[in-house]
Amino acid sequence: MAEQDSFMQQLQSLFWKYMGRAIGQTERPHDILYHYTNLDSFMGMIDNRSIWMSKGNFLNDSGELVYIHHIARHVLELFEQHINQKYGNDVELLKCRNRFVGKMRWALSKFLHEIHLDHLEVYVLSLTPNQDSLTLWYNYSGGDGYNIGFSYDKLLAEINRLSENMGQEFSVVYGNVLYEKEKQEQTLLHSLIRSFEFLLQHRGQFDDDEIAAKLPTYFTEIITSCSIFFKHEAFKNEEEYRIAFTRRRKANTGDGKVLFRSANGIIIPYISIELKEKLPVRHVTIGPKNNIDIAKNGVEYYLRSRGYPLENITVSKSVVSLRY
Repeated sequence: MAEQDSFMQQLQSLFWKYMGRAIGQTERPHDILYHYTNLDSFMGMIDNRSIWMSKGNFLNDSGELVYIHHIARHVLELFEQHINQKYGNDVELLKCRNRFVGKMRWALSKFLHEIHLDHLEVYVLSLTPNQDSLTLWYNYSGGDGYNIGFSYDKLLAEINRLSENMGQEFSVVYGNVLYEKEKQEQTLLHSLIRSFEFLLQHRGQFDDDEIAAKLPTYFTEIITSCSIFFKHEAFKNEEEYRIAFTRRRKANTGDGKVLFRSANGIIIPYISIELKEKLPVRHVTIGPKNNIDIAKNGVEYYLRSRGYPLENITVSKSVVSLRY
């Protein structure tokens, strides 16, 4: 069992070595990343020293998470073509290929089923290096909200610390969202090819049936990760950087960890991740439709009253000019 677990860990390491590079997981994107939100959410996070992470399939993209279905189906066709061209008509190898593809298709179907039934949940904090984007103002705050500029280093350090204390209930991933379809396909295709070749190289060391039994779990991790970081190119102007928590639930029952807020006339499930210290706020931008003169003074007074040192935080209004 320990040898098999080690084998699967090696497979996971192979995947994340490539996936992590594709989404820039080991890179420092910017000093400050911005989170666009409405006033109630902004004040709720500040008052409770917490990060609010929205349930993935309630975000503004109606294809959120399930977009991977179309990418994966096409990539599996490309994968089969690649294996055929590279290995020819080797009967035994073709059996391995068919088994590999079958397990991947099964995992994809199961992933979509689990997302639909909420057995697999993804909670997302959406960030961007763009401090003043008209697209984001309207998508996430109706033009009159706020964005919070977080210190990337401090925020990520706190997220990593929290994820270690959460045990196995939640797992965390973070990185840049990929919008180019070709890059999405190549990322997934390369991962599958590397995984398949690794299995072939070590086929004689492990029992095939026992390895095959573990493959769906591995494929589910691949599909879940890609579903988080692959989005349709129509959203590329958002320049999104994501921090996501994932977890599995055995049944669709009540859960005290899940909270609810209203936005755009609907109810949004979210989780509140409480930080040990105050939020690592470096900047606050006021939305373009908020033309009230005292808005800036109100934010500064509010932050001071909550113990935030204004010598380390700047507050400004959007430079976009809008009447309505």
